[in-house]
Amino acid sequence: MLFSARAGAFLLALAGPALLPAAAAPPPIFRTDDPRFARLYALEDKADALFESDDYAMSMSQKTRDAWTALETAASHSKVQGQAHPLAGVALINLSSMDQIDGRNPDALAHADRGLALLSPFRDAYPIYWMQGLSIKGYVQVTLNQIGAGVETLAEASRYIDGYFARTDPKALDESAMMLKSNIAFAHAQALSRLGRNSEAVEAQRRSMEARVAASGQNSADAVGAYYMYAQMLSRADRDAEAEIYARLAVDTATDHVDRKHPNYARALEALGLLLSRTGRRSESLAYLERSIAIKRETSGTKSLAFDFALQNLGNLLLPLERYDEAEPLFLEAERGFRDIEGDTSPQSARALAFAGVAALALGHRDMAITRLQTALARGRIGSAEDRDMGQRVYPFLIPALIQAGRMDEARAAAADFDRETRQLDNLPGFAIANAGMLSAWANGGDSVDAACRLIALLRTSLSLQEDGALTEDQRAALDSVLAIATQARDAGLAMDAMALLAGSGIAQANHLVAQRMVDDPALGNRVRALQDRTRALQAADSLLLQALARDEGVAAARASRATLAKEVNADRTAIAHDFPRWLEARGGALPDLASLQANLAADEALLAVTPAFDGVYILAVSRERTAIIRAQETRADLVGRIARLRASLSATGFDQEGAHILYTQIFTPDIQAALGKAPRLRVVPTGAFAALPFAMLPQKPVQHIDRNTP
Repeated sequence: MLFSARAGAFLLALAGPALLPAAAAPPPIFRTDDPRFARLYALEDKADALFESDDYAMSMSQKTRDAWTALETAASHSKVQGQAHPLAGVALINLSSMDQIDGRNPDALAHADRGLALLSPFRDAYPIYWMQGLSIKGYVQVTLNQIGAGVETLAEASRYIDGYFARTDPKALDESAMMLKSNIAFAHAQALSRLGRNSEAVEAQRRSMEARVAASGQNSADAVGAYYMYAQMLSRADRDAEAEIYARLAVDTATDHVDRKHPNYARALEALGLLLSRTGRRSESLAYLERSIAIKRETSGTKSLAFDFALQNLGNLLLPLERYDEAEPLFLEAERGFRDIEGDTSPQSARALAFAGVAALALGHRDMAITRLQTALARGRIGSAEDRDMGQRVYPFLIPALIQAGRMDEARAAAADFDRETRQLDNLPGFAIANAGMLSAWANGGDSVDAACRLIALLRTSLSLQEDGALTEDQRAALDSVLAIATQARDAGLAMDAMALLAGSGIAQANHLVAQRMVDDPALGNRVRALQDRTRALQAADSLLLQALARDEGVAAARASRATLAKEVNADRTAIAHDFPRWLEARGGALPDLASLQANLAADEALLAVTPAFDGVYILAVSRERTAIIRAQETRADLVGRIARLRASLSATGFDQEGAHILYTQIFTPDIQAALGKAPRLRVVPTGAFAALPFAMLPQKPVQHIDRNTP
């Protein structure tokens, strides 16, 4: 056997391979068909036939393990130039492959190490097994959080296989060699991604896709897997437009050419669903994820990594829909499943636990969320502190939770790690840099208002580029932090900016079709596209400014460049708004301005805005003379639950008067009432669940009966 297709498929479906010392070339007299070792060849053929059996249970059975062990024992006692016959290494590498498939990663690493050591002097005689052993070892190292070592192993494997292909007659390169090249590049890409080296990861994933398509054909199930994995890596690098092309290609190819029982059929649906969710088309994406789970339940069962990934992915789709109570048990079930298969140090279980922490925070369980997020971060870094991906998932939620809990020493330490790790990412994402800077300033008592203003400006620019203006969970949590900072600083203007983005996200989604129809008008379309190009340039300039500020180098030039582009964008937007006012309305209206709002209020008028963010609810009161911004004492989840119970209690005979009064006390606090003053007319601007709250039914005092005179 040259290469285990089953092990290769497993590598492509999951992720992640250490340098061995250079070895001398195999002795010239060594031959892989030396008749003196015919007994070893027979043992190899027997084990290989069992391992490649169409009966999966047989291929992974103890009988197969015994066959490879028999070969290893016999070959170890057969000497070549004073060393064990290299087929002993071949047997150990195949045992390593079985261990890996079974999720027995420490055993897989031990077998791979021993096998590669025995095979090293003869690696040019057994190049495929040598590369397969490196691939398995590197994957397992990354899985066990030895990420740096795994990247080195995979880089060595990539160099070796490139040399092998260069010196081998193309006619002699069979499908197994191409598949192995694909697997090595795939594992390398996954490891690079975990280090935050996303540009290199995309390139490695592209090489994996090309090799796999060359090996199996463009319409094969393996090609489908290559397409959606490349799409996912492009998406991680924020190249969503390209990612959607390949995600759609995967689904189209699977639909037309692949048996629905093949795992890649369901995974293609899943990958496209996740991408659609990321780009704001969440109602469409839900159907893809639900169908994927149904297929996996039918074809691969519920005790598999594939099913656990499906549960986690569905949970990730439910998070931005604010269906946290449905998402949380999915993450917890996936976390248990990953641990059962991969062990307590499983990085996938750490990610699932982190997502469960995010859900817990949104549900108002702050202490539980902190515990889950910290456990996930620690588990994801057992044996390695190099996993940048885990920090990017955890810190945006952990740091605000620690600050709100008053655990400032922990918050400062986490903020320092977040800021340092974010600046080490090769693509230097503007939002993550701005968020890390804001959270660091907040945790350390710095100028958090200025940092929050920078984040608001960047988010506004970023959202204006999106088709529907949908917010991610990271963005919603960041806006919650902005509102918390504004509350502490009593900065009503900053609060209004953040509330406008939270409310405007919904407005943008509701008005997307209207705006799109208008852009189809050539007279407007060309101007809008020019504005979008200039806005992208502004976004890039803003990212460069953030990087310059982080390094304290070239700040003046970066600031001037951004200011020039911002002026041009504002001029373009103003001109389009003047000529096409309906378009500006459909895109969410003009930017908020506190001074203008106060000036336009009548003497007997005041405004009350109630905005649910991520885990908190914020109330803004504005009159002509005063402003106030507070965070409700109860969590977003608690208040949303009270609203649901109040609405359910409405009947001809009454309603939940106690619950209605509690809602009143949460909204109309003394500070809010003082800012509203005696204004007889109140303009209420509720968003989210509060848009369904009947404010007129909230009694000021606990009452037993309601009549027209009840205050």
